[in-house]
Amino acid sequence: MRHLICIVIFAVAAFGAVPSFAKTPIPSSEPMCIAVGGNWVPFQSLYPDRELGEDDRRRFICRVPTSDVGKQCSDNSECQAHCLASVGAVPGEEAVGQCSAYGRIATTQRSVKDGRVDYPYQSLEMTSDKNKRLAELNANREKWQASGISNYEMIQTQQCYCSYPADFGPNRVKVQNGQVAEVIYVGQSWEEIPSGANLTGEQYRLAKTVDDIFDLLEERIRQLVGNEHLVIRYNEQYGFPEFIDYDRPDWADEEHRLQVVGFKLR
Repeated sequence: MRHLICIVIFAVAAFGAVPSFAKTPIPSSEPMCIAVGGNWVPFQSLYPDRELGEDDRRRFICRVPTSDVGKQCSDNSECQAHCLASVGAVPGEEAVGQCSAYGRIATTQRSVKDGRVDYPYQSLEMTSDKNKRLAELNANREKWQASGISNYEMIQTQQCYCSYPADFGPNRVKVQNGQVAEVIYVGQSWEEIPSGANLTGEQYRLAKTVDDIFDLLEERIRQLVGNEHLVIRYNEQYGFPEFIDYDRPDWADEEHRLQVVGFKLR
């Protein structure tokens, strides 16, 4: 996975004799949605209490109603769409769920899997652990902002499920006036990417400023579901995150580690 922030795709379709919401494509337009009996609604409606990005605020999605809403279940396989746990259910505990009303649910909702409450894709519940982590992050962000530094460079290295060596570096990232100005791959030469290559395009966009790293880390903390492994180390002098190690044991290929070394002013 290339980013701290993961993307989950849920499939929806019109219900029929065989419950198979997960095997058909999501209707991608209002006419297609209406044709299968769905409701074309703003994406924001799934997250009424959350401030979404500009792109998400403009998005619409298709929500297709099911015919088995409210049916008791112990696994998604027993429903046309999802077997939902009750509000406030604790992940890992035994539970009986109810089949969902729609083929698409918010990624913060908990489902029931094999008779137990499953962890959701993300959680927006504020816990004592999250509050502690956010307080530490904000204290270090204030230290960074108080330094007034806007011109600097650093070497960023990622360990992740990435496509190309240039994705995970090591990359020397040069920042000018708070914006990424240049990204140079300084790892071993690999096929068409020689050491010292000046990166552009996708690899360039993956480079982060310190402020970008703070923002991504804050979002990751706010979405923690409780079973995730997250280790953070902040730079003692300037406060920026210099090491982030993330893993979710019930998922594969989502591990991500970001390390910043060689920080210096320009």
